[in-house]
Parts: sequence; C-alpha cells; structure tokens
Amino acid sequence: MKKTRSPFAVLLSTLCRFAVLPLSLLIIILSSSCTRVANDTSVANPHKLTFFAMDTAMSITAYGNEDIFVTGSSPLEEARDLVTSLDNKLSVTNEDSIIYKINNSHGTDVTIDKQTVLLLESALYLCKKTNGNLDISVYPLVRAWGFTTGVYRVPSSQEISELLENVNYRRILLSSGPEQAGQIQSPVFSVTTDDNMMIDLGAVAKGYTAEKIAELLTEKDIKSAVISLGGNIKTIGTKPDGSDWNIAIAAPYPAADNSSGSSSRPEDNTDTSTKPTYPSYAGVLRVSDRSVVTSGGYERYFEENGKHYCHIIDPSTGYPVDNGILSVTIVAKDSFLCDGLSTALFVMGSDAAAEYWRNNPEFDFIIITDQNEILITEGISEAFTPDPDYISYTSAQVRTILR
Repeated sequence: MKKTRSPFAVLLSTLCRFAVLPLSLLIIILSSSCTRVANDTSVANPHKLTFFAMDTAMSITAYGNEDIFVTGSSPLEEARDLVTSLDNKLSVTNEDSIIYKINNSHGTDVTIDKQTVLLLESALYLCKKTNGNLDISVYPLVRAWGFTTGVYRVPSSQEISELLENVNYRRILLSSGPEQAGQIQSPVFSVTTDDNMMIDLGAVAKGYTAEKIAELLTEKDIKSAVISLGGNIKTIGTKPDGSDWNIAIAAPYPAADNSSGSSSRPEDNTDTSTKPTYPSYAGVLRVSDRSVVTSGGYERYFEENGKHYCHIIDPSTGYPVDNGILSVTIVAKDSFLCDGLSTALFVMGSDAAAEYWRNNPEFDFIIITDQNEILITEGISEAFTPDPDYISYTSAQVRTILR
C-alpha cells in the first residue's frame, strides 16, 4: 500500500500545526509592545508580509524607522516582487524560465544573463567542493521518482542506471564571449549541457533568494529582520531589543518501520493511550545575523510496500537517501551556503558530514538521526537548547561534535 505526502498536503498539514510558517523551521519572534532597533529608532510594531512562491509559504518581518515603510514602495513588497522574478527565472516547470530553456536545449548553447551565470558558477563550485554530494544535474532522477510531478513510483534499476548516465555536474559548461554593441564590447554568457541532461537549482535557489532579499533590505537601512522562505531562515542583525532570534528546529518524524509499513507520523497511530502527542520541536537555537536552513526527509516522501522514500536523491546511486539521517540543519552567515550544504551533508551521512565540517570551518550543523541522536557542532552547542518534551518522547541523546 502506497502512502504519499504531496507538497500541497504537507503545506496544509503544517499550516494547521504552525499557523503561519509551513516547513521545517519555525521562527519565534519575541517582542514587547515598544522595541528598539539598532539605530535607536523606536518602533511599535513589526512590518510583515506573507506570500506564496517557490512552492512554499514565505514571510518577511522587518523592524525600522516608519519612514522606511511608508515612503515610496514598501521594501517588503519590493522583496516579494524580487522573489517572484527569481521564481519565474529559476523554475524547472515554467516554460519561460532560463532553467526550462536549458533543460530543453538538447545540448545546444543557451544564452543567459550575468546574474544566472554567477548563480550557476556558485552552485557548480559547491558541487565540486562537496565532491558531488550536491549535484544540480540530478533532476531527471528526482522527476523519475515523482517528486516534481506528484506521480510517485519506484523506477526500475535499469531506468535508474540509464538516468544516472546524465547526472554529472562536471559536464555543465559555462562560457562567455564579446559581442559587438555599437562601440562597446559587452560579454555574452552561455551555458551548455549534454543532450538529455537537466539541471535543477532547487537545492540552492531559496538560499540565493534569501541573500538577495537581505541585500535589498539592508540597502533600505533595515537593520533588524527575519526572512523565512519555507525551511530557510535568514536573520538580519538582532531582534530590536538587541537579543538573539530564537529559531525552533522541527522534530523530524521517524521513517516508517519497513517491515510493517506503519505510518511515518507518530500521531497517526489511533492508540494515544501509551504516549503523549509527538512534540513539534527538537530544540531552540539562538542566532543573530545568521542563516539557518534545514533539509529533512520527513516532509516530502512516499511509502511503497512499507518502505519510506524521501525526496533527497543520492547522485551516486540514483536512489533516495537512506542513511539514518532524519534532518540536517546548517548554520552560517551565508544562506546560499546553508541551503546547498543542508542537502550535501544529508547525502554524505553523519560521519562524513562531521569530517567535512572539520575541514570547512565556515558553518555549523545540527543533525538528527534515526538512532535518537542530536549531533551538534561545538560552535553552536551552547546556543542550542533541546526541547524537554522531545528528549522525553524519543529518549534522544545530544552529542557535541568536536574538531
């Protein structure tokens, strides 16, 4: 018997649980009726805008001088328009998007703008740096498993082998050349992929978008804000009172028991007499001027014949990752880095993720495993407070990863 979690079902169920924020991170903003921002301008209330884009509910909450929000166009509305523009450009399904054109170019060159080439360069660099555990060319496999179409299925081993032949980020070529425009030489950028290759920037798009929003808000002299793009959180500065933002890390649901085909959702069990309701959060992390991004295999998945298949595909095998990790949360200054690494470390597994972190000090992580462990790097261990209900329910052990 197949059980699925469509993106719409996930959104609906999570909205019911969290009221506003839909996916794996919930920002808890604590403020009094009159707070102060970094420039000592008194503010009575936050300015907030909620909208839907990139297949998820998003929100931006900002504090600052009232003149910032009432003079001319609102910075938050400008940010929303920016997200819409990037969504249209980077979508794999929008026939007018650059990515769609690349994916349907059949190996011919596609002219792209400088912004897109810089994004692709950054994505390909991260693919290389993570030794292909992040691979933006894995899209054909993601589609074959049904995670973009909603038609979930287990492909045959032969189909997976054939599709794997088209997964290799190293074969994505970027180039530039001069074009005569009057008396000015202006560069023309292009991207070339092999025929049958397809790319998807979903693993970095929200992180990239969060950085662009932060740039826009900072230019508007906003020094205190929270950008929430689904499971991607970026904070600008501190809360208006100077304290840290509190970010609740969602409690990931354990995968189904493969032998019984039981539900992944503990609260789906109608017998609630023996255990309390499964907790919402594994703990709370205090951060300022940082990004926090979570990838988990418990929100987008399907089950067939009692086996759980998550949406994160291992580029080396073509199969959904099944290595004991339930969620990976990355904490760093840059949201793009957080976004890409949350996927890459999920694919690596906990031991390889710890070794990668030891060799790359620009980020920290929280990994939750199906062995009821919360692995947290020493750089943020003191900023993380485990949720007592989660610890009690799962008997989880918190283990600090040292360099």
